[in-house]
Amino acid sequence: MNEPGFQLSYFTRLKLSASEEWRWYSSSLKILARDAQNNVSHVLIYSFPMQLDANVKRKLERLQADQLFMLRHADRFDTLTSREREILQHQASGKTAQESADALFISEQTVKTHRKNIRAKLDSPSLPVLFQFARAFDLV
Repeated sequence: MNEPGFQLSYFTRLKLSASEEWRWYSSSLKILARDAQNNVSHVLIYSFPMQLDANVKRKLERLQADQLFMLRHADRFDTLTSREREILQHQASGKTAQESADALFISEQTVKTHRKNIRAKLDSPSLPVLFQFARAFDLV
């Protein structure tokens, strides 16, 4: 048997029965054993219910939503060049095209062209969706 190794800790929402409400749990998963082909054969998962105030719950829910958004849209985001990511970061930070141009030593028209290309690649004509990309992919 190969050495077990990997351990993962995470937060998740669970509903243990149909009549219960969703609750946040702190969980940890550890691989205990693998078979001869290195496939996981035994894992240990333990979870503890968390007592959270409303503010922390909202933050965890937003984090969970961002993660799902990121997983669904990673292929689109990966089409952006590093310069387009910079431009998106500036835009999400509220900078005007001229402010971005000055900071990046390019023309305002070049920034506008990058913004147009970003909207096309992300299939996102609206600013709120662009901001969601920026937040989910840690640009802001």
